[in-house]
Amino acid sequence: MKNLSFAVNLQDIVGPSHKLDVADDKTYRTMLAGVGYTHPLRDGSALRFVLQLDLPQKADQSFHAGAEYQFRQIGMLRIGMDDGNLSFGMGVTVRRFGLDYAMLSRDTAGSSQPMTFTAHFGETLQKQRNTIAQRQADFERELIRVAFVNRVREHRERAISHEDQGNIPAALDEWKIVLEFEPSDSQATGHVADLTEYLLAEQQKHIGNIEKRATISAHFAQGLAHYQANEYVAARREWMTVLEMDSTHAEALTYQARTQKKITELVETQTALARDLETTLRYTEAIGKWNNIQVLDPGNEKAQTAIRRIEGVIQNQSNAAKRLEIVELYQKALTQFNDGNFLGAMVSLNVVMRLEPDHEDAKTLRFMAQRKLTPLTDKEEAQIRRLYLRGMRFYSNNDYTLAIAEWEEILTIDPTNESVRRNIKEAKERLSQLGSN
Repeated sequence: MKNLSFAVNLQDIVGPSHKLDVADDKTYRTMLAGVGYTHPLRDGSALRFVLQLDLPQKADQSFHAGAEYQFRQIGMLRIGMDDGNLSFGMGVTVRRFGLDYAMLSRDTAGSSQPMTFTAHFGETLQKQRNTIAQRQADFERELIRVAFVNRVREHRERAISHEDQGNIPAALDEWKIVLEFEPSDSQATGHVADLTEYLLAEQQKHIGNIEKRATISAHFAQGLAHYQANEYVAARREWMTVLEMDSTHAEALTYQARTQKKITELVETQTALARDLETTLRYTEAIGKWNNIQVLDPGNEKAQTAIRRIEGVIQNQSNAAKRLEIVELYQKALTQFNDGNFLGAMVSLNVVMRLEPDHEDAKTLRFMAQRKLTPLTDKEEAQIRRLYLRGMRFYSNNDYTLAIAEWEEILTIDPTNESVRRNIKEAKERLSQLGSN
C-alpha cells in the first residue's frame, strides 16, 4: 500500500556467548517489529503514525506508539507512548538549520528533556533526484526540438535547392511539407504562393489564344489544388484535360508523372490489402479494395479478374444480392468521394453501413468524407501535435515501432494526413533495414 511501510529488526539472533576470565556472558536474542504510515496533505504538510513492538528473549516485551504532524518544511509536533510513559516533542526548521525538543518520562529514572540542533549542507537526495529528472526531461524536449528543427531544415534546404535547379514542382512539394510541419512559417507560405503563381504564369506561355489559355489555366489550377489536397485521381483527370488541349505542356507532363507515381504506390498498397482480405474470406471488403484499384487504375486487369472471381464466389453464397448491393453502393460512394461529392458519398456510405455495420472500408471512407466536410477542432489539432511529437521522440531514439504506433493513431483522427503517412512509410523502411541487418 502506498505510504505504508513495515520493518523487522533481529538482533543477536544466534545468541552468542562470550568467555571471560571469571565467568561466561551470553547475549540474548532481541526482535523488533514496526509499522509506519504517512498521510500527505495538500499544502506540503503530512501526518505520520508509527507503532513498534520490542520482543527481547530475557526481558519484558514493550510497546511504543507515536504520531507527528509536520507543517510544510517549517515545524513539527509529536506525541507518543514509550512503554506506557507519555512523551511529546516539537521541532522548528529554518532554511538549513533545525532545533528539536523532546520530553521523555521514565517511571524510575524520571523525565529527560533533550534538545538537538541540526544543520544541513548540500541538497537533499529528493532534490537531487528532482534535478536529475528535470534535466532528463529538458534533454528529451531538446532532443525532440532538434529533431523537429532538423527535419524542417532538411525539407527547406531541399526546396531551395530545387528552386535553384529550376525544378519548381519538386520545390513546391518540399515547401508544402515544411508547412505541414510549421503551418505558420511565413517563408514557406510566401514561396508556395510565389511558386504557384509562377507555375500558373508559366503555363500561360504554352497557350495561343485567350479562350484556350483561360480554360487550360483553370484546369491546371484545379489540378494543383487536387494534388496538394492528395486527391490524385481528380488531379490526374485535370492533367489529362490540360494535355488534351496542349500535349507539350511541360508542367502538366511533370505533374502527371508525379501523380501517376503516387497512384502506383496506392495501387500496390490496395492490392496487398485486397489479397489479404480475400484470403480471410472477407469478400465484400476485398471487392471494395479492388474497386479502389479500378478507380485509381481503370485498366487494371488483375482488379477486373479478381472482382469477377469474388463476385462468382459471393453469388454462390447466401445473401448474394445483399452483398452485391453493398459492393455497388460502396463503388458509387468511392466514385462520389473521388469526384469531390463528399456529401453524396456520406449518403451512400450510410446505406452501406446499415446493410453491413462491420464494413471497415465503408467506415474508413465515411470518416474521411466526414473529415473533408468538417475541419479539425483545436482539441484534435492539439492531440495530433502531441502524438506527432511523441512519435518524433521515438523516431529520434530509433524506436521505429513505437513511432509508427503514435503516428498511426493520428490517422484515426485525420486519415487524410499525407505527411504522417510518409513518416510511417519511412519508419517502416528503417525498421525493415534494421531487421535485414
